Amino acid sequence: MMFERIVSRAISKLKPDSQLILNLFADGFTYGEIARKMNFKNEIYARRKKYLSKEELIEMVREDPEYQEYLRYRK
Repeated sequence: MMFERIVSRAISKLKPDSQLILNLFADGFTYGEIARKMNFKNEIYARRKKYLSKEELIEMVREDPEYQEYLRYRK
């Protein structure tokens, strides 16, 4: 539960576009569908945007003070 809270908090800090693309991807939309829904020029841009959004999310999780505590409890 602690990890879910950390990730949820990080997601809420992302820009709305980043939140949307990650949610669409998690819901099983293809990159082509994501590109159309978000008015991206193509599927390649959708892939890149999803990658950058995921990297930003991972960085926010790692920077969360509670994440370090979570890592200590996991061991």
